[in-house]
Amino acid sequence: MRVLLGTAMVAAAAGLASMARLSAGSGWLVLLPGLILTGIGLGISSTALTTAALSAGVAAALAAAGVIAGFAFGPDRAPEPAARTAASTAT
Repeated sequence: MRVLLGTAMVAAAAGLASMARLSAGSGWLVLLPGLILTGIGLGISSTALTTAALSAGVAAALAAAGVIAGFAFGPDRAPEPAARTAASTAT
């Protein structure tokens, strides 16, 4: 899996690097090899990453959902400690 991901990322980087040398007057045929190489590299890497994520199982998905829910409802929703202290001393 590591070799496949590494090869795919190198292919995507090579495709992007080949398109970096283009100028405003370059035709679309000059873009074609870079687009094909980048597409192949990103397609292989996204497939391999999806396979790795699905093989991690339901426990990993539940842990990730818990982290997301913690960010959504966690620290921002709790009252500030200073506000709690001021409210308790005022009464």
